[in-house]
Amino acid sequence: MENIALPSALSSIHECITYTNGLAKFYETSFEEGKTVHAAQTTEAIKSLKEALELVATNITNVTTTLSSYIDCQMDEIESVNIKMNQLKHRIAKKNQSQELSMVEPMRAPTKTTNPKSNLSTYKITNGSPTNKILNKSYEQRISMNPFEKG
Repeated sequence: MENIALPSALSSIHECITYTNGLAKFYETSFEEGKTVHAAQTTEAIKSLKEALELVATNITNVTTTLSSYIDCQMDEIESVNIKMNQLKHRIAKKNQSQELSMVEPMRAPTKTTNPKSNLSTYKITNGSPTNKILNKSYEQRISMNPFEKG
């Protein structure tokens, strides 16, 4: 729209200004001091200048309307770009959040659904010395008191 309407409106205003300036110069030279001016000339000059001014006013109104429409279109485009940018920011934030969560998963502590006894049984001392038997008994008592164990 703005590629056609705006240059056309500006061109029209330029033509009106040129026409109005030409009329003004013509009547200025026609009404110089010492020249006899017929009443019809004066009436015609005033009528022509009024028409030219009305034409300029109409063109200014058209340009104002065109510029307002152009600004509205540009504001809509800016709003559209802002919406798309916010959507992209949201997607990036969600992706970053999911990556952070995937990094945290392996570091989580055992929950009630896991069996800590099975993880701890690898530490049982297998040597048959009396000291080791005491340590094993103490170890098994601690495991049996584990609140996470089912049963």
